[in-house]
Amino acid sequence: MENALQRSPKFSKLTCGVCSNVGGEDGDRLSNLPEPIVHHIFSFLETIDVVRVSAVSRKWRYLWLSIPYLNFNIQNIWSNPLERWSLQTTNEKFKDFVNWVLLFQNGSLSIHRFRLSCLNRVDDYTLYRWIAVVARRNVQVLDLDIISDEPIKLPRSLVTCESLVSLKLDFGNREYQGVLNLPTCAGFSRLKSLDLQHVDVLDYNLFREFLSSCPLLENLYMKECFFHNFLSLDISTTSLKYLTVDEFLLSEPKGLRSCKVICESLEALKLHFGREIDKCVLKLPPT
Repeated sequence: MENALQRSPKFSKLTCGVCSNVGGEDGDRLSNLPEPIVHHIFSFLETIDVVRVSAVSRKWRYLWLSIPYLNFNIQNIWSNPLERWSLQTTNEKFKDFVNWVLLFQNGSLSIHRFRLSCLNRVDDYTLYRWIAVVARRNVQVLDLDIISDEPIKLPRSLVTCESLVSLKLDFGNREYQGVLNLPTCAGFSRLKSLDLQHVDVLDYNLFREFLSSCPLLENLYMKECFFHNFLSLDISTTSLKYLTVDEFLLSEPKGLRSCKVICESLEALKLHFGREIDKCVLKLPPT
């Protein structure tokens, strides 16, 4: 492992000031905390900053190898804030860093949260490989903020991942929504929270089947998702407690004429369609 660390990428000083006094009294006090607490504190940092901390403190030299919170943001990969690489160079350095961390971390340790923000169109093969790796490591929370020129398909390794409880997919912005190919097989047996933002859903019927295949789903959040040939929103589930629909983007100007929500366990509801609809049917738990 010593050789692996010697071959590690070169990084500049910390971008976050919370550990600037790492060699002083405050740094020693933090070093003496139990490992789970240290992991929680560093869960708020980007992974690249966790690696930088490991480079400046002997006690934390191998911290990044065991931390179960992985946060990768391509915007923070530059070695110098004043230096800007080409798009291709930035993508390659970002992929190298993510690959390096996933390769040398202890593969037997579970990942509590994997957060990936890459708006420079990461290639699909690399993305699916990363997802497969974190699924094998029993990821609990998966947060993907990405843009792809091709439709994104949720790989079977993720669909059948029994540890996953929270999934967030953000595929663009109001002007661009990435296409999501939903799985046709049942899965997500333990998923409790689903957050979809700027996602292009090609088949609404498949989307309904997808929701019904998540027996423990409690929270559904949809923001500026794009639906094709979509006339009626119909969400019927017994487990859902929190439902937010924040403006649909539709292929037809006259789309979405009705709404039906049958959720007898619902505790909070927010519907904002951004347009008038003809009919809204709600079946909610008694007050």
